Amino acid sequence: MHYGWLRCKRLTDDKQLFKALYMIQVVAAFLVTAGHYTAGLGSYTTVTAWDTALNHLSRFGTVILAMLTGFFTAHSFIGKNTTAASYLVGKFFYIYLPFLAAGLHYHCVLTTTSFPATLNDWIKIAVGRTGGHLYFIFMIMQYYIFALLFRHWITRRNIWWFLIAFIGIQYAFIDYNFYWRGFGVRYFLPTWIFTIYLGHLFYFYRHSVVAFLQKHRPLRYGLLLISVAGTTFFALSTKLYTANHLRFVLFTAILTVTLVLLFLSVVKRFSLPFSKGFTYYIYLLHPYIIIFLNQWFMRKWHWNWILDNQALSFLYLTWIFVATCILSWIISKFIGYFDVSKWWLQRNRELPLAQRRGRAQSRS
Repeated sequence: MHYGWLRCKRLTDDKQLFKALYMIQVVAAFLVTAGHYTAGLGSYTTVTAWDTALNHLSRFGTVILAMLTGFFTAHSFIGKNTTAASYLVGKFFYIYLPFLAAGLHYHCVLTTTSFPATLNDWIKIAVGRTGGHLYFIFMIMQYYIFALLFRHWITRRNIWWFLIAFIGIQYAFIDYNFYWRGFGVRYFLPTWIFTIYLGHLFYFYRHSVVAFLQKHRPLRYGLLLISVAGTTFFALSTKLYTANHLRFVLFTAILTVTLVLLFLSVVKRFSLPFSKGFTYYIYLLHPYIIIFLNQWFMRKWHWNWILDNQALSFLYLTWIFVATCILSWIISKFIGYFDVSKWWLQRNRELPLAQRRGRAQSRS
């Protein structure tokens, strides 16, 4: 038997790595979808041990997405040398505006009023309290601001010291169980700061880590065994580990590295076509697709028998995810035609050139 991922060649550039991470993002988006799918099964059928195990596994999705957000943000600052202005413009147009649109949509879907009628309604939309999953985006936006402010402070040389501080902050914030005006701990960056900056750590050491593991086959086997054993433990555990639990976070970091090695061999033969914002729109849209399809199949047509069979239930979940992917792909391609970040970069390049030409003409 040939274990290609355990004998893969050394990584030469970031192209394959980014393709692998993109596929891991899609897998994580599926896990998040599975989490919200299984969370609502009790309304239509009896929840089985399989459903509970899948719900436990789904929690890896949010943690992986948080880590990879840190990874690609580090790449944006270091690999792309993104300026503060273009960074903020991009986040506003491609993160915050879709977030507001999703918040407005979930307000209309999940409340009795078809449109926000009060100032409090609009405030809830602005901070992600109209959809149960939007808290994560509200927290991520806090991280984007923090990362921008500290982009020159947190470096490859000192990130270990920051991680020591961040793990203490994350533990203390969760242990204190901070709660303010209806916002639980998960709404705030300190609950996730160590998790996200593990992504920065992997970005700084990505070549060293991958090359070292590719060179030492026993370590790769050991990493695989740890990943399989740990995933089984968390899936079957009677204790529900939240996405912020530090033991769960540290294991997810190990699991993510294992998935990177796995998908590095996959992308040599097959890779998903990239579309900017694709997994983000999956995250925003998947609860609505679940609600919409359940409304038809479970409430209107009473096809609850689908959920009583594990295979059919998983196929239904897959169909929900595929439908979400199709809609998200269409939206990402449509918005891609209005790429404000590219326009902003082009504008910033052309403006100095025009200024220099103007000075030259005035001198002549």
